[in-house]
Amino acid sequence: MRVRASRTESAFEETRARPVTGVLDVWLLDVGQGACIYIVWPEGTSIVMVDCGTTKNGGATSAQMSDWVNPKNSQAGHVTLLVTHGHRNHTSNFREGAIEPQYIEKMMLGGLPQDHSKSFMGWASGAKSRPTYFTAAEFKANDVRFECGGAKFDLLTVNATEAPGVRHEESKENADSAVVKLSFAGYSIVLPSDAELVTERSTMANADKNGVDLGDTTLLISSHHGAESGNSNSATWLARLRPKAGLFSANVDYKTYSHPRCNTVKNFHAYVEEVGDEFDLACGNDRSASSLTLKRRLFGTYDNGHGRARFSTAGVSYACQVSTPACDAQLAPEEMP
Repeated sequence: MRVRASRTESAFEETRARPVTGVLDVWLLDVGQGACIYIVWPEGTSIVMVDCGTTKNGGATSAQMSDWVNPKNSQAGHVTLLVTHGHRNHTSNFREGAIEPQYIEKMMLGGLPQDHSKSFMGWASGAKSRPTYFTAAEFKANDVRFECGGAKFDLLTVNATEAPGVRHEESKENADSAVVKLSFAGYSIVLPSDAELVTERSTMANADKNGVDLGDTTLLISSHHGAESGNSNSATWLARLRPKAGLFSANVDYKTYSHPRCNTVKNFHAYVEEVGDEFDLACGNDRSASSLTLKRRLFGTYDNGHGRARFSTAGVSYACQVSTPACDAQLAPEEMP
């Protein structure tokens, strides 16, 4: 995943050696039972998107996403897209045309070629360069290929079920999701997509092999929208990452999934930091919605709507569309989709 191979990728190369300054803004957008992450790199002109899925089961509409994302991408100096796997709730805003491809200069795909729909690949053909696929051979120690302005991505695993003797427990496409870690100014976010237990195990093994520290993660996005199926969000995973904050990107009312599951929220609760006051966070059990009363740094797009995690040398702050005691500030309407 080289960011120095072409002229259009020079924004990353030019800022790699600069000291850590500015802020890293990670937008955690509410798209219902899906995922959409929009990252503004510290030097201010580079964008990285990680997935951008379903808008038909809660959250922002396709029109709102289009009006928010496309002008930003059109003005950016460099736009990179990472697609963790091919499921619709991670790709629909691309393949249904809400997000325009012509501004995207680099596109990396998780999963296997057959996992991505014809409509998505047709959309991707409009980008500035052809998409390429993550491969296990890309994971190595001290990888600086995707680094910019003091911020860095580590690619932790992909296609976990392709390893000899490894079997998935629920969905092969979910288990083969690409998992990445984003680091800046001593803070980190881990984005596990729809990881199952085998994905989490592969991530931890690769981190050990390549010298990537996963402990004391600043913000952990829950695996598979807070699911328990496929043994996602395993006890071993949470104990290894020891997250200080957690986010569930899900719509608890959607179909029979009831994500995030209340047991998953409870498991996160054991690690994340305490906040000043109690509040209720929606969660689900089998075919039913419920809630838990918490006093911890936990967010849910169902409760909080859009969110922004801002990282700088001065610290971390969380702003939410709908504020709870877990949030440090409330987003202004004009800031959001």
